[in-house]
Amino acid sequence: MAEVAPVRLLSPAFVALTLSDLAYFAATGVLLAATPLFGSTVVVCRVVFAKFPDRVTPLGLAATALAASAAGFLIIGAVQHPVGLVAGAVVLAVGAAFLTPAVFAAVFQAVSATQRGSAAAATSVFIDLGLSGGPMALGLVAAATSLPAAFLLTAGLPVLGASLLTVAGSRQPAWR
Repeated sequence: MAEVAPVRLLSPAFVALTLSDLAYFAATGVLLAATPLFGSTVVVCRVVFAKFPDRVTPLGLAATALAASAAGFLIIGAVQHPVGLVAGAVVLAVGAAFLTPAVFAAVFQAVSATQRGSAAAATSVFIDLGLSGGPMALGLVAAATSLPAAFLLTAGLPVLGASLLTVAGSRQPAWR
């Protein structure tokens, strides 16, 4: 049986690329602006629009949030300037602010009250896997192509998700 070489997620190329990007953005002050701006945007959206997710369908809101996320990735990848990073981070944050409540609302609609704890736990696991595995996959794509190309390619994932949710939202749920 042939041995398979292990995949090195933290390859020297990935670490070097990440450190050089961090150094560039830290030197220009953009990283200092974009990182807290993302978190602040999420918090402000969730506070100001706290009741909004209760007024719309969860799958529709999730599809819209994914579209906003895709737009954020596109801006970051296409506008190769610090302004693009900041603008893309804000748009991405708006998508992130509404995606989590929408996903949990859709999950809770799909299960009985006695299953909500297990459903929330399973959903959280998959969200955490995406939040931890996504950046590693993005790094691998960036190492093989370029950082802008990785963001542009990544934008396709939320577009696919939004498309699937739009189709699913147009049908009667079959899981009840």
